Amino acid sequence: MGRTGGGAIRRGVTAHLHLFRRPEGDLVLPALPGPRVVAARMLASGETVAFRQKGETLRLTIPESGEVQGSLVVALMMDAPLDGLPAR
Repeated sequence: MGRTGGGAIRRGVTAHLHLFRRPEGDLVLPALPGPRVVAARMLASGETVAFRQKGETLRLTIPESGEVQGSLVVALMMDAPLDGLPAR
């Protein structure tokens, strides 16, 4: 995940992004092939995460108040299951 560092896990129609550091500005990631993001929120607080998915790019705006004890986890809800997609 670039300079932010982190990892992701997925199950069903949800992916969880674990960020090691708060991004400076928007977090820009490659979009997944196929499924599209339909909603995004901070896992701990439930706060909405603004996002834009255009072409092969996913842009997330992480809220300032979304951190809980140094942990940033973003839940992405997709329009189709992620099971079976190859790991990157």
